[in-house]
Amino acid sequence: MRLLTVEPHPSYVGGSETVAISLSRELAARGHHVVLLHDSAGPMIERYAQFCGSIVRRELPGVSLRSPGRTLAAAIRVRQVLKENRIDAAFSANVGFLESAALVSAISGAPFCFHLALPFVPGSNRLRIALRRTGFGVAPSEQTAATWRAAGWAASRLSVVPNWVDTNRFSPSLNRRALRVRLGLPADGTCITFLGRLCPEKGVGDLLDAFSQVRAKVPTAILVLVGEPAPYYLSELSSRISELDAGCRDQTLCFKATRSPEDYLAASDIVCVPSWEETFGLVVLEAMACGIPVVATSVGVFSDLVGPQGANLLAPPRDSTALATRLLWCLGHQQEAKEIGRSLRQRAVEHFGPQKSVNAYESILQALAGRKGVE
Repeated sequence: MRLLTVEPHPSYVGGSETVAISLSRELAARGHHVVLLHDSAGPMIERYAQFCGSIVRRELPGVSLRSPGRTLAAAIRVRQVLKENRIDAAFSANVGFLESAALVSAISGAPFCFHLALPFVPGSNRLRIALRRTGFGVAPSEQTAATWRAAGWAASRLSVVPNWVDTNRFSPSLNRRALRVRLGLPADGTCITFLGRLCPEKGVGDLLDAFSQVRAKVPTAILVLVGEPAPYYLSELSSRISELDAGCRDQTLCFKATRSPEDYLAASDIVCVPSWEETFGLVVLEAMACGIPVVATSVGVFSDLVGPQGANLLAPPRDSTALATRLLWCLGHQQEAKEIGRSLRQRAVEHFGPQKSVNAYESILQALAGRKGVE
């Protein structure tokens, strides 16, 4: 099968981009020919180049009724890429490309499959029309799938396939101290790590409040924030950190989004995922695979991910005191926390490796490819 992966902005931003590159890499390893189509250059390009048959850059503007000529020209460019590369099916994890994909399908016959990482958000009527005309949708959880079915995506063209984690790449560190030194983290102390987009709905403010409570009892605790702040949250985040007392502020370390999240997770003592809501929460799986105890909120499918092994480390969302209590328990019961980390690693290996989920995606894409090719 010749697969086109459409990732307009291939950067280390969130779970959608991770799923796109992981699926593409897994399918390439199975002998499928993968072509990446992108609009802007990003730090993921280097990783894609390791396994893609080719990488194509084209301008990919969204659908606009005010600029029909530009919209059609962009669709024709994509159609040309499909034709030149003899693509059998196309995949994207960027729901912002849905409307464009529907137009491309209409003029080329190319079947598209979309990873629907987020619940449906009501928008224009064009979007509802587009999702009725796009080939297939795959949601990581039933809760997310239900929102797209309610919006009009036919149940016969919508499936639920859980996200997965590469348990070889995400694995425990053999020398955590050396890893910390390489990353610029303190070799000593206890690292509580947050990894992801820095914004209110990810519970970053709750974590900062919880960290203040933790530091009052455990002065050696260190908070590590890894990710890019949402533009609208940058000023508030800076203010929140500056308002911490000197000790907390000095031990709150911020790092940019990374191409190697596995290193920061494996270097941690605890990973904290304090989201207000989540459709899946891939970082929970990634931390589990690294053998790190995960303190998270009891939202979405988090309880299903951690299972009974990590159930006692879940806190209600938006409750910084409850979050601090779970973090303090881990810090005060380090041996038990390590045992939880080991059991979470085993759970990730047994239940959330790539084999089953990638098999499901492969079957969907091959069925689409066999149903209708590019004209």
